[in-house]
Amino acid sequence: MWLRLCGCGARWAVNVFLVIGCWFMVDYRFRAERIARLYLTVLFYAVPLTILGLVLGNPAPKDVLRGFAPFCGRPLWFFSAYISLALVAPWLKSAFKLRRKSLGVLVALLTVIIPVICTLPDPQMCYVVDVCYFFYAFILVGFLKPLLSSSSKYTYHALIAGIALYVMLVVLQRKGSPLVQEWAVQCLADFKTIPNLASTLLVFYFFVHLNIGSVRWINYVASSVFAVYVIHSTPAFSGFLWNDIFQTRIWMASDLYPMYTAGVVAVVYLSGLLLEIPRRMLVGKWLLSLAPIQRAFRIVDDAYANWTGDVVNLEMKSTTSKT
Repeated sequence: MWLRLCGCGARWAVNVFLVIGCWFMVDYRFRAERIARLYLTVLFYAVPLTILGLVLGNPAPKDVLRGFAPFCGRPLWFFSAYISLALVAPWLKSAFKLRRKSLGVLVALLTVIIPVICTLPDPQMCYVVDVCYFFYAFILVGFLKPLLSSSSKYTYHALIAGIALYVMLVVLQRKGSPLVQEWAVQCLADFKTIPNLASTLLVFYFFVHLNIGSVRWINYVASSVFAVYVIHSTPAFSGFLWNDIFQTRIWMASDLYPMYTAGVVAVVYLSGLLLEIPRRMLVGKWLLSLAPIQRAFRIVDDAYANWTGDVVNLEMKSTTSKT
């Protein structure tokens, strides 16, 4: 039960990160600097960790290739799909010019085509399916944002319902009939399924209206999530990290495994936070601030503005400013 809660909780978190990213992206203008920051974050960790994996272990050649070209294969699939979304988002914003009813029909059709099909048995797992789901999530969040922002009722009910839905799936994969168990495992393991997405949106609705102000250390910890993801997912290093350093397979048989899991997560996350300090100084405060780099960003930004018409949903922008 513990393994399922933790393991599939990571898949559930994918939708959380995606929805948060889309929530802000629907109102932002395209900026090439954001894309560069994402890609350089991956290279900053993936390349050295791949070299380290070569020195300390014996990774497969394809894993070495994926460390230097993270778009290859699925280990860093979230990065590949998310950066694709960021590149295409200015065109997707054209959907927000539709009338509200027409946009709702489009969202309903996309829901049937993508998440509903992924909820059925034998879903496909590949880059194309993932990136299509990311595009769908962007349009869905753009459609829901005015509703979620304007209403603050039943937030605690939504939080409880979202958590209960996730726990129910965990229980069903242990206690249900074989067919129900198989379906529950699929919904837990695949972030694109309807129950997984519904649970995420319910919990996210609660946090939209949770006003804690601006807390600097929380923002720093949250902004380092992507770096932690790259560190533990780099193909040539991940096996060495889990099997040789932390020896997670050995600890699975121990009664202390839940505590050990929490400790490992804390250590990996803390390591990512510490490594972010030199990366931000090197990349953010020096490399990306160079005049030639900034000029290149402006050229790309202007080109995107001309290609896309710089479509921005003014209704959502005003709603965001009020909240």
